[in-house]
Amino acid sequence: MAGLQVFGQPASTDVARVLTCLFEKNRKFELVRADKFNGQPNDISGQVTFKDGDLTLTNSRAIIRHVATKYEDEGNKALYGKGALDRALIEQWLQSEALSFARPSSALIFHLAFAEPLGIHPDEAVIEQNEKKLSAILDIYNKRLGDSKYLAGDSFTLADLSHLPNSHYLVTLSKRGQELFTERKNVERWWNAISTRPSWKEVFGSPTSTEVTRVLMCLFEKDVEFQLIRVDTYKGQKRMPNYLKLQPHGQALTLEDGKLTLVDSREICRHIAGRNHERGNKELFGTCTLERAAIEQWLQTEAHSFGPPSSELVFNLAFAPLMGQEKDEKAVAASERKLGEVLDIYERRLAEAEYLAGHKFTLANLSHVPNAHRLGSIPACRSLFASRANVNRWWKQITNRPAWRRVVAMQQEPAPVI
Repeated sequence: MAGLQVFGQPASTDVARVLTCLFEKNRKFELVRADKFNGQPNDISGQVTFKDGDLTLTNSRAIIRHVATKYEDEGNKALYGKGALDRALIEQWLQSEALSFARPSSALIFHLAFAEPLGIHPDEAVIEQNEKKLSAILDIYNKRLGDSKYLAGDSFTLADLSHLPNSHYLVTLSKRGQELFTERKNVERWWNAISTRPSWKEVFGSPTSTEVTRVLMCLFEKDVEFQLIRVDTYKGQKRMPNYLKLQPHGQALTLEDGKLTLVDSREICRHIAGRNHERGNKELFGTCTLERAAIEQWLQTEAHSFGPPSSELVFNLAFAPLMGQEKDEKAVAASERKLGEVLDIYERRLAEAEYLAGHKFTLANLSHVPNAHRLGSIPACRSLFASRANVNRWWKQITNRPAWRRVVAMQQEPAPVI
């Protein structure tokens, strides 16, 4: 009999709901992801298909009920309650999430976080209407959470789990959405408790590949149609990939373009920008030999001078804690010093030009974005950018490019609140 399989996009709320449940139950499963991009971003709710032997399910809430019931004695044994009364109460809150919480929260996520990057003007009337609806629901939650730690009692259950995906996007992508939680003491405490569970960190806190995101951004800049296929196998308690110790960039990468196969992200970006010169951003790899030479100079600097210390910092300060490893203080100090020296050079260069290779956004800047984004999200590293006015201005520009916002939206990691 085939093992458990999940088909879908991890960043979608439906898939995230299912993955969290599987992690709570400590089940081995395979995630198969195939996204086709033709210039139109995917729906944040997404679609999910779950296969368990001959059984196929496509509703995320039905899937988590199935998993929690079939594997009742594994992982979190309280996930679907320990008796008929427990289960009845959990079902009450599952219905509340599906019918009352999900609709206004989904509308707010779209208009507050995703409308503008898609070129759609946010509808303030819709925002206000759904803020009112969700506020009324969260007032009920706040009152309930004054009596118990979680919605269905003092144990984390499917009642709480099902709220995680939409709550995550509201809190992390929009200040207005965040305030709906923080202005209610009990709701805020509950959110902090459920969003820091190890199972949720596996879904939205696990490392995503800088190599893959670098290529995705290039494809979006060039407006090229492509298909992303990703297969991950998760095995019980030791799910964090060992290759991160050796390859902090993350999972392996392969690009297939007809008969051509490439595996290095920078080479792939050069290939995409060169082959699709007249599409999308026509300046990405320069318009003449001199421009391309300048871009190449900074691509080499990124690969050999910026990449190594920034990857070391990202691994030790962001990934190592998730793997239960102690950070290497000596490596952190050495990498901070090396990166500081590199950024001092960048600071002088960016005083003369808007971007590294001139006044246009090119591969010279694009190649820096994945690690720069990671570093900017780590409190201990923010000062490396913020303390240098020109570097800080440049960092804000490159990490807010529409192409990068699309990569962030589709990946496991959300964009920072701006």
